[in-house]
Amino acid sequence: MMRTAGEPRALAQLTAALAGGSLPRTAQQMGERVLERLTSPVRIAVLGRPEAAPAALVNALLGRKVLLESLNMPPMELRFGTGMEVEIVSGSGREQSVAQAEFERIDPLTLALARLSAPLPMLEKVSFLVVELEGETSELDSAIGWAARRADMAIWVAEVLQERERAWWRRLPEGLLDHAFLVATAQAKPMEAVGGTSFGGRFRGAHLTGPGPGWAARMDGFRSELLDHVSNARREDLEGALALLERYHEVQQTPDEALPEEAPDFSDLLDPVPSERGADGATRSGPTAEIVTFLAAQACELSALCDSPNAEAMERAAPAILELCSESIEACGEMAASVGGPVAEVLEEACNLILLMQIEATPEAMGDAVSLMTQIRHECEALLCA
Repeated sequence: MMRTAGEPRALAQLTAALAGGSLPRTAQQMGERVLERLTSPVRIAVLGRPEAAPAALVNALLGRKVLLESLNMPPMELRFGTGMEVEIVSGSGREQSVAQAEFERIDPLTLALARLSAPLPMLEKVSFLVVELEGETSELDSAIGWAARRADMAIWVAEVLQERERAWWRRLPEGLLDHAFLVATAQAKPMEAVGGTSFGGRFRGAHLTGPGPGWAARMDGFRSELLDHVSNARREDLEGALALLERYHEVQQTPDEALPEEAPDFSDLLDPVPSERGADGATRSGPTAEIVTFLAAQACELSALCDSPNAEAMERAAPAILELCSESIEACGEMAASVGGPVAEVLEEACNLILLMQIEATPEAMGDAVSLMTQIRHECEALLCA
């Protein structure tokens, strides 16, 4: 993955800002996450029915057969390593390292997961999670959701473009589709002949990689577009992090007397934060009810603050109110993470959304953040009643 001339310097600035320890907690956490993303390979989920041969597509991208292309393979993770290594997880959860030759002899139906590593240059930039999609609708939903939570980008692999493919790929999260590619591995007709615009329109790019004359050139074109998007996405991550850190720096340098007198007071809105223990000290069976109560109170208070007619006060208050919303959502997220499940997934996605709103730091983003808290509350209420 090529870097622009200013990227190493920007990474150094981000690292130095985080090492200083003077950033607000939310900015520090956001910066640490982005730094980890920038220094780790981009995670790409490769999804498709067995007949589409998603593992074969990854091998073609790598220019070497690393993954087994047999039917009924379990999910396979492929990452960079100093040598060819294989770790398998059995259906009972037992993990063990095996030789490549032994791995090829194991019945894939006995495995839950396989982790492989190889010393290939492309794997220093990206890692792959290959998931073959089989079974009923509920099994498809589960497999797609599991892969999507472990991915930054996606490749949807189809043998040929058919109407049923639409129903399957619509299960991908909307945010992941912005960083997803559609590949037809045995498409005979040009994409336009089967409605390529409607088939590929929800993806960042659509490619035909079927066999025949020009196959190598088509694969080179897809590989190049994929890696270009990896570079661009990382650059956007870095620019967003630096913009947020710079804004916090400017806020810290602003004298207190420069703040408008009409600026809203929100200093006590996080007291108390939700707790996993009740007044009697007993651990609650689940955090959902307490999260609902907490967010209901928070959203009510914050909505009142956002109704101020003083535009200048709202402009100055937006960063701090957005930080408050972020801290509230993160506090609930920490509670939900302890038990997992749908509530934890809702709050994990919300934490990512609120960070994007903080980067924007406008009164409009502030209103969106308050609306997000209300939406989370409603989703938690629905899950509580389920």
